[in-house]
Amino acid sequence: VGVAVVVAVSACGAAVAGAGACALQSRARIAFSVSLSRRHNYFVNNIILPLGSVTLLCPLSAASEPDGSRMGTGDRLAYAVTLMLTAEAYKLVISSSVPQVSYLT
Repeated sequence: VGVAVVVAVSACGAAVAGAGACALQSRARIAFSVSLSRRHNYFVNNIILPLGSVTLLCPLSAASEPDGSRMGTGDRLAYAVTLMLTAEAYKLVISSSVPQVSYLT
């Protein structure tokens, strides 16, 4: 994000917005530039990647046992609930490091 402000000042000391008596005289020009950026590496490394990893493990609840048989319903449900609780616990822990704002971050 960049912001640039340009101010033209006439030789008579007044700010010049258009043509006038003082506009014909020499003008000094002042330019200000401000660049703003946000470091996103913290959020990517500490929030998005860990929660994304936990989310990507969810399809493993449909995996089969080493002998080729399907996992039981209880095992699959336990696996899915464990992943869900892990994600919620992680979100609870990192909520203190994320700014408190009224919109989703």
